[in-house]
Amino acid sequence: MTPRHLHALAWLALLTGCNAPRDEAEEKYGDYVDVVETGTELLADLRDHFAATLDEQTSEAYEEEFNRAVLKRLPRFALEIENR
Repeated sequence: MTPRHLHALAWLALLTGCNAPRDEAEEKYGDYVDVVETGTELLADLRDHFAATLDEQTSEAYEEEFNRAVLKRLPRFALEIENR
């Protein structure tokens, strides 16, 4: 699954929750939160696996730049990515 797919899936989950009846809205929002959490974990895994192929100094710089790119292009996934 690509970052674009994750972004689209999160957007769809959010829209579904917004359009859900009141009694389903909390569950739908929970689904959205789960999608964002899974997406954040997948992005962090991609980052970490590539960073493992680099030397320590380059790896740290790459991680910082990757996190900045996520903040800029996929902000819904950026909140927790530094903690993973």
